Amino acid sequence: MTPDDIIEDMIKDFRGEGLGRRIRKYVGGLLPAFCDFLLEIPTPGRGFSNFDAFIAEYPLITEGVSTLTVRYGKGQKTIRPAYERIHHFYIFEKKRLGFPRSPPYATGKWGDYRHWLDALVTFSEEQLVEVRERAKQFVLDEMEAVVFDPSLV
Repeated sequence: MTPDDIIEDMIKDFRGEGLGRRIRKYVGGLLPAFCDFLLEIPTPGRGFSNFDAFIAEYPLITEGVSTLTVRYGKGQKTIRPAYERIHHFYIFEKKRLGFPRSPPYATGKWGDYRHWLDALVTFSEEQLVEVRERAKQFVLDEMEAVVFDPSLV
């Protein structure tokens, strides 16, 4: 998948035109979180051919967790902080109050998007940043800001 393919796939799922034909607005946070997670490890330039190659180096932790969590250094790394940051960005900074308030659910659905991860682990830093920013801009364009106007009271 190319960056364009992943963005197109995310848009379809966000609007309910993709996977299972259900609206999955949380993917507007999950995709940028995937990008940040992979930038933080960092994966660009590591030569991973797919997600299986990535988890061969950073084994998945599956016991007691439902979110994407890998062994990293002497501990572990989870996608949850990256998702929480993007969730905060949409709701509190950009006032997209219609964005789902379900971080545990959203990050628990990561396995539905392994096909994105297969491609994302191969991307350069520039491509990951591009995908992250395009996904964020799509959500901002798609969802109206909810701002209190005291003059209307």
